Amino acid sequence: MTGPADTPFEPLGTAPESVAIVGAGMAGLACATSLALDIPTVRVFERAMHAGGRMASYRARGFEFDAGTQYFTAHDELFCEALEGWLMEGVVQPWQGWVVEVDRGNFMSRDHMPRYVGTPNMGALARHLGELCEVRVGTEVMRLVPAEGGLRLIDRIGEDLGRYDLVVLALPPAAAARLVEPLSPTLAARVGGVQMTLCWTALLGFDQPLELPYDAAYVARSPLNWIARNSSKPRRAEREAWVLHATPEWTETRQDMEPEAVIQALLKAFEDATGQRPPKPRVRAARFWNEAMPLGGQDTPFLFDAGSRLGLCGDWCISPRLEGAFRSGWSLANFVLDGCG
Repeated sequence: MTGPADTPFEPLGTAPESVAIVGAGMAGLACATSLALDIPTVRVFERAMHAGGRMASYRARGFEFDAGTQYFTAHDELFCEALEGWLMEGVVQPWQGWVVEVDRGNFMSRDHMPRYVGTPNMGALARHLGELCEVRVGTEVMRLVPAEGGLRLIDRIGEDLGRYDLVVLALPPAAAARLVEPLSPTLAARVGGVQMTLCWTALLGFDQPLELPYDAAYVARSPLNWIARNSSKPRRAEREAWVLHATPEWTETRQDMEPEAVIQALLKAFEDATGQRPPKPRVRAARFWNEAMPLGGQDTPFLFDAGSRLGLCGDWCISPRLEGAFRSGWSLANFVLDGCG
């Protein structure tokens, strides 16, 4: 396997013995699992208490919600091959939900493309990949320090997390730029120019099923752009759970809104969009995603600076989808391995 022919980056030249990957979303986990078979030490550091990034789930009172990534599709040959394995291992299943476009009570079928979800929740896929490599959760990397031809990682309290021949940042653009800037201003300028959208999300659990014939919808002319009956996905709890995603434009002007006010506003938008007034939800919660989706990208699967011993990957490089994140992490790993072979 080779890296992308149009990637204008110089390889390391010698195989790294140790690689640290900062960020345990799909890009970081794809990179780690691709490197782990050939590199003696591959270690992933994740600030949160669980791997997965936007493949996040929320549970309360018997209700379950996929709070971030709602589903994924597969088009790239490499990703389709990985998907086949995940299907066989039972960590992914097709979602047969009826997806429509809805506009103030009127709806029409959207499409019939195959959609997939992690099972029993979106985070299951991240947990599966995390079992194939070493992941340290609850560890926030604050600084990268040149040391002995490599880089040392320093955490929030100043603890030394070790020296590595290569460091991969699988982080949102702003966080990556902050870590990179003292070492490679050129890389920092490139990644720092990527903007991310914002998204308020409401999670609603109802005692009775809502009388809506569809399972998910893209919403027109509304503060909402997506609604989904989470309980329609395979192996979820059967209790009626809905996820509402606000548009980036609506969220942008309401970043500081109180969560309860967000829930009330999005409930009203849900009522207007569906043409039905839902009952009072048993469970209600709001989640603010301050880095929901990249605007634009780098038109390259990854960024790399051999002199600084740094690589960067993520869905913001080539495609704002789970598939794009996977391809980015895999491509960077194989560029490293091929350049040292």
